[in-house]
Amino acid sequence: MRRFLLSCLVFVALTGMAGAQQLQQFAKTGLVNLSKIYAKFYSQSQAVRDFEQLKASIQSDINKSQDEIRALMEQKTNAQNQGDLNQAQNLDNEIRQKTAALKDFVAVKQAELQKKSEEVRKDDSFQKLLLSEIEQEAISKGFSLILNIDKDTSVVWYSPDADITDGVIARLQVDLAATNPVPPPAPETSGPGVKP
Repeated sequence: MRRFLLSCLVFVALTGMAGAQQLQQFAKTGLVNLSKIYAKFYSQSQAVRDFEQLKASIQSDINKSQDEIRALMEQKTNAQNQGDLNQAQNLDNEIRQKTAALKDFVAVKQAELQKKSEEVRKDDSFQKLLLSEIEQEAISKGFSLILNIDKDTSVVWYSPDADITDGVIARLQVDLAATNPVPPPAPETSGPGVKP
């Protein structure tokens, strides 16, 4: 009986040690919310800033041309009201020319913006930095696997300790501030349909 009891104790001890080794083999899993990170840092990409600057410049040129056309239309109306049909006809021709030129300008610039937009989407410098920061934060917290909480619908519950999103954001803020002095990230927004 004593041998049997001793054998059972040895078996339980060995089984417990084997179970502990198997538990150590499971990956410690962390979570990150990539949508939250992209919402905060999208505009800090150099390619995005260049695109926004180009877009603003083009819009400024369009507004200037539209203002010139409006002024010519007012002059034409005044000339017609004063009975100066010759001047009204000249202004009408100039309005048509400027309107056609504006239409051509807009078409060319839309194509340019479309091309630049494609370049922005293909720019992976921020993506590389983001992956590096996720890796560093995961290693510092002891995680060997990181899931995107935004995409993985199989996550039913998790401890706040498993979410490394804020740590990644903090690391990105430090790195981006060191490499490009830019305004702080957009404030966090909430609610459906609200864009940062």
